[in-house]
Amino acid sequence: IYISAPYKLTDIYSRNAVGEYTSFIFIPLVFEGLYELLFENKKKHYLIIIGAVGLILSHTITTIYVALFSLIYLLVNFNKLKNKQVIKYVIVDCILILLLTAFYLFPLLEHKIYGDYTIFSAEEMGATGRYVLATGLMLKDFFTSEFGSQEIVFSIGIVTLFSLMLTPFCIKKLKDNKTYSLFLSLALVSLWMCTKTFPWFLLPNLLTIVQFAWRLEGFFIFFISYICAINIVTISEMIRDKKNILPITILIFAFICSLMGTVRYFKKDNLEKDMNFEKNIINATEMGPYNINREYLPISAINNIEYITNREDRVYLLSGQATITSEEKDGLKMTFEVEDVQDAKLELPYIYYHGYTVKINDKQIKTYESENGFVCVDLNENGKIIVEYTGTTLDKVGYVISGLTLILIIAYLVSRKHIRRKN
Repeated sequence: IYISAPYKLTDIYSRNAVGEYTSFIFIPLVFEGLYELLFENKKKHYLIIIGAVGLILSHTITTIYVALFSLIYLLVNFNKLKNKQVIKYVIVDCILILLLTAFYLFPLLEHKIYGDYTIFSAEEMGATGRYVLATGLMLKDFFTSEFGSQEIVFSIGIVTLFSLMLTPFCIKKLKDNKTYSLFLSLALVSLWMCTKTFPWFLLPNLLTIVQFAWRLEGFFIFFISYICAINIVTISEMIRDKKNILPITILIFAFICSLMGTVRYFKKDNLEKDMNFEKNIINATEMGPYNINREYLPISAINNIEYITNREDRVYLLSGQATITSEEKDGLKMTFEVEDVQDAKLELPYIYYHGYTVKINDKQIKTYESENGFVCVDLNENGKIIVEYTGTTLDKVGYVISGLTLILIIAYLVSRKHIRRKN
């Protein structure tokens, strides 16, 4: 069923929101896996792993909310968790999800614990209850034209509205369907969370990380799509009864509106502007801070944005004495020599992230963050300095864990398939 989206998909490139759009592909996989685990033969519970890994690697905010809604789904069906096999699968799935995403989670946590980056600051990101509440929608926003030219479409959509009008005719038949009742409740709660009437200021920062209240409309769409589909199927079964003229009329009208709504998306989008922008970025010899996503800069760098803009691409002597010569910089690797060194504090032309290795005369020296958000070192000897990004030990451990886990899973699946064929 076609459900109106709160985002214009043609804006993927210009809005730099590929991860957020992609994350919604994985939500159905998580819930289908949970449904299979709780109500079916458990054979497809692996969908939870695929969906969760996809979510973690595409959009953290969506992942947090899916985890919350999944927990609610499990609690509502708590009686199913009394089955030891179900608990075993849940634990195993969670462990595999963490192991497969270790290469991403380890450096994320490392930078969170040992760094001070914009992305982790609720105030800098506008991710406090006060800011989120300010982005809430008004009731009229849900009923604006879905065919408008506005940048972001918040309209619930004609098809959704007409499909929802079938609910009173279906709800009595489906009163024993826990999933139907739960999804309808979660859909309404998600829609409420999009508005200015929701008390965002009472929620912890873990949930206000959503930044924009209207993001919850994506979850409304997911949950309500199930309700709309069930309504249409239920009404279709009632069509034989000629007395149900109203729901039949609504159903036919909804499909006509659906056709009208989807036709406009079949046009070929003109991506020339986006392609030219991308080409200019790739071919640029240098980029300023206004050409990048500044959310991932250190807070000290954000506070000194003009310093980054005007800074030359070379080593700076911040204090002490040193003569710097033979500078050669190639991407994430740089070499230079220092002479006449006396208590020198050098700022390297690299934004500070964990994982840079700096050596002088083949001896590794400690790096730290300068007050401007760049990699900084202290020197007291002459010699040749080599700078390169090697990643941290935790980075490498994460890659090894994720890689081995993936290999073992593949080996297990292949061996199981071989045993089945043999039998």
